[in-house]
Amino acid sequence: MTLHILSQPPSHNAFQSGISHVSEGDVVLLINDGVYGLNQALSGTWPSVARQAVFALEQDSLARGITAEPSALIDYDAFVALTSRHNPIQSWY
Repeated sequence: MTLHILSQPPSHNAFQSGISHVSEGDVVLLINDGVYGLNQALSGTWPSVARQAVFALEQDSLARGITAEPSALIDYDAFVALTSRHNPIQSWY
């Protein structure tokens, strides 16, 4: 199970490439400007495999005025926990 960390906005090539590489059982974490993709993910515009486990860093979301279901927002401790549970980790910059 790969942890995909997306830090660019949805319009960026790295973001699009990251989403296209998500496989069954993978997790997507949105950080920095990547949190702008959260509403797309939750509304169903992403491929279904990429929507199965999507989280956004709460601090980055709040700083950008992005609101979502509390279950989709994680703090730094949960971010660290995700990185310790997943191997490999793929960052898309």
